[in-house]
Amino acid sequence: MQRLIGTISEARESLNQASAIFAEAGEQRSLARVVEQLGRLDSNEALNVMAPLKQAVQPPAHLPFEDIMEQLEQLALALYFETFDVTDADPAHSSDYLIVGRVPGELPAGDARPATAAGHQGGSGAEPPDLPIPADVPEEDPEDNSAADPQVPITVEELDTIDEQVINFWFTETAHADEPFWVDTTYTGSFQIGPDHPDNRVTGDRVIPACAIPAAGLPTQWYVMSRTCKLALAGASEAEEPATAGDEPEWAVEFDLLILPDAPSEERLLSITPTRPGTCRIDVLVMVEGDLYRELSIEFPAESPPPAQAPPGHGMPASREKSIQELAPLPKPRDEPSTPVPALPPTKPEETVSRAALSRRRPPNQRPHSRVSVTSTRHVVARHTALQVPHDWQRPANTLTLTLMPPYAQWRLDVDGEPQLLREGFKTWQPESYADQMVREAQEALETYRQHHAGRYDAITPSDIATKLQRFTASADWSTPHTLASSNDQQAWNAVANSPQLRELAMAGSQLFTALFPREHLFHELVKGLAPGDRLRVYWKHGGPDHIPWPLLYRGSLPSAGNPIQAQDFFGLRLRTTHIARSAETVRVLSADATRTHLMYWGGSDGDETMRVSLEHIDELDQWKPLVLPQGQEQRKEEISAYLCDPDPISLLYVFSQAYSRGGQLRGLRFGSTIDPPDLLLLSEMGQEPLEDQPLVFMNACETSSAEHTYSNMLKNHFVNRGSRAYIGSECKVPAGFAARFAHVFFHFLYDRSQHNQPTAAGEALAQTRKFFWDQYRSLGGLFYSYTNDDQLFVARPGEVEAMHNPRRAMPQTVARPA
Repeated sequence: MQRLIGTISEARESLNQASAIFAEAGEQRSLARVVEQLGRLDSNEALNVMAPLKQAVQPPAHLPFEDIMEQLEQLALALYFETFDVTDADPAHSSDYLIVGRVPGELPAGDARPATAAGHQGGSGAEPPDLPIPADVPEEDPEDNSAADPQVPITVEELDTIDEQVINFWFTETAHADEPFWVDTTYTGSFQIGPDHPDNRVTGDRVIPACAIPAAGLPTQWYVMSRTCKLALAGASEAEEPATAGDEPEWAVEFDLLILPDAPSEERLLSITPTRPGTCRIDVLVMVEGDLYRELSIEFPAESPPPAQAPPGHGMPASREKSIQELAPLPKPRDEPSTPVPALPPTKPEETVSRAALSRRRPPNQRPHSRVSVTSTRHVVARHTALQVPHDWQRPANTLTLTLMPPYAQWRLDVDGEPQLLREGFKTWQPESYADQMVREAQEALETYRQHHAGRYDAITPSDIATKLQRFTASADWSTPHTLASSNDQQAWNAVANSPQLRELAMAGSQLFTALFPREHLFHELVKGLAPGDRLRVYWKHGGPDHIPWPLLYRGSLPSAGNPIQAQDFFGLRLRTTHIARSAETVRVLSADATRTHLMYWGGSDGDETMRVSLEHIDELDQWKPLVLPQGQEQRKEEISAYLCDPDPISLLYVFSQAYSRGGQLRGLRFGSTIDPPDLLLLSEMGQEPLEDQPLVFMNACETSSAEHTYSNMLKNHFVNRGSRAYIGSECKVPAGFAARFAHVFFHFLYDRSQHNQPTAAGEALAQTRKFFWDQYRSLGGLFYSYTNDDQLFVARPGEVEAMHNPRRAMPQTVARPA
């Protein structure tokens, strides 16, 4: 049964549909699981599903619902086991129990119900009848009492092991869970994806549904880091020299692992040596072609060994020269071809293993006490990783993904359609100490530029935008200069290109680029080498800044006085840029059926220009039929406040207003012409509960993203902390007219399906909007806006995003090394 992603109501509807299909097909095993799942959602729904079974079950009225569910599960499972090809059974006898293709409990016309003792009727409180043993099932161990006794009930958890894989981590030497780990003693840790290992220590989001793993497997890259343990891949001669984080060394290793839907992965063995007493911590990032898939954190206590030799059987002292290669044979390195594994013949449904062969998984809460704690955190779901967008003109030739984890950083350079040209690595990296100062200087330079040169952007009309969008021709080539701007716009730009304000902005952007990626560092070369239209995606881990104005970075050299600044050397006009500061569990579909809400400025005073623009803006956005608030003239603030406190279901939240600041920080939004309480909506009035639908938030108000390198924007944090999957805000004050036109073009690219009826990612829509205003108007207004967090969100139909999953990394299918 497919795992469900969505609301409880969607899950209930899907389960009801599944129950009808399984009942009609006589698929008892699946029907039993649907009943169990519905029982968790709503007892009334479960009773409705069980209606076709009532004639056969007839449970006594005095039984509680839980007992009824248990008896129904047993009946459904008993019927399931009779679907085996029983060669020795009497056909007439077996047909009394199951007639394929008929709802359970339904008998053919003229048939009489089998005479059965009352004590053996399903739901009566007695055990199910003895079942014939299928002839094609291998003989079972006579000492295995659980296998020989058909009365032992099978659990839903045991059934789940058939269609799920589990993230496993365990120490191979720690047989005694309460014994300490010793400093300077080497232990072997093992990672594997497969059935739940008896010594597995992973909790949290550790389960991967088999249906979420592609049939060919999911190629993953693992990055393991620690400041408290020496790390090395088992079999390596010695650990690499560590990088330093301040005065502390940090060790790191990396490896590939192919996750299979129906078999265990290989094991990956690490040598782990605690370096000091106290709590040891190891952090693990699991990536899928640049997408952060899972995170693990491993913690365990270490103690200084006594003066005598550390206890035997608990690892080996790191000082010994004994080679780690004495462990069982390891998988081949990832750059060596692996011996192909013979494919197993397909298994027919009736050949599935019996209950005795099901692995007995032990829930994590019932594991023996252990001093090792491993927590897994889910991020992007598997089938929404490694997306290949369907539009050629939206597909960058190269994508550089930087995962910044000072003092380390992982980098990956993908070349579209050429997996053999993939380059990647692990590198020491630290930004310069003055980077935070350069962030603020770049934002101040942008505000100065706006004050002097953005006035003409307000002259762009809705009708002019509509005309140009109708004539828009998609182009994959960002390097060819486009001469679509009018002569007046081109002439105005020529004057701006030589202005001191633009030169100061380029200088600040260049200094910020160098502060983040010093000239002698590999990353400076990689980023500077990206061609027009390439994608730069940045993850910043380990408590990094919530915001960096990446569009303002400048890669070029400043020309001498009197020579123009090259606008396309700003990252925002040259590259598709994304800053992912906080990854969270997410799917990449913005439901087309969920509400798209626009909260609009209402003004109130005569001559309020923002109010005039807002009314005009409502009309130009009406083509996408959003929910526009407020809807009345009274209690407008209360209406918006109540909605923001509980907006679900919602896929997109758009706000067109003014920002309200106090003490140098954004404290709320101003929707009216005054700063009186009825016109202000403070952060404390916007709600705090999680946004279950995790909408995309576009905050089209002044300085709604701007923040110093180490000082977060409170308005952005408010919505990100509540669960917003992505956030669009402004780096400076934005003219009201241009703000409305920019949003119009953004929504056009986000919703438009004129190109092969395929969706466009939200991050791509913003990049195309920046490029549109530069090509059509020679406007730098796109630099006013930034995009934070997941840029691969689509307003899409069911299945469209999954169809884009196309991992291109070459990795042989492998099997687990024997333990």
